Amino acid sequence: MDSSALWGLFGTVVGASASIAAAWLAARSSHDLEIVKSQSERIEQARAFQRQTLLELQEAVHDVLRLICRIQHEDRLAHRAGQEWDKIMLPDELSEGARLAFRRVSIVVERVADDHLREIVKHLMSGATQALLAKSELEASSQLDMTTQQSELVFQEIGTVLRRYY
Repeated sequence: MDSSALWGLFGTVVGASASIAAAWLAARSSHDLEIVKSQSERIEQARAFQRQTLLELQEAVHDVLRLICRIQHEDRLAHRAGQEWDKIMLPDELSEGARLAFRRVSIVVERVADDHLREIVKHLMSGATQALLAKSELEASSQLDMTTQQSELVFQEIGTVLRRYY
């Protein structure tokens, strides 16, 4: 075999090898880009989920606070009408509203990724429950005041955590 034929064969083999290597590198690079894109999309979905969850949590906590204030107002009216404080029965509408509001917070707070925020919301809900279970008007009023003050800190923390997801 003459040398030009060998060089031709060698060039063909080198060219084919280079072409195969380039195709493999392009496919690998494309696959790597797809993985990065997929990971970025998952991260953004998780961030969007947390943003939505935190906004829902703000509303849910606000609903609980609004309801316990309304319940305490109804309790005061009943107490002034002569009923014993710890024997006052709530109207079904308020009782069911409170149950649903507390349930909503319990569900939504478990979706929150931030451990500290979950804990302080749970602590706030415990204080709200104590305000509803108080044995006297003074105890209920005191517990509601503490819960209201604590809620300001909770709302600030929700805002802080929420801003991290933007």
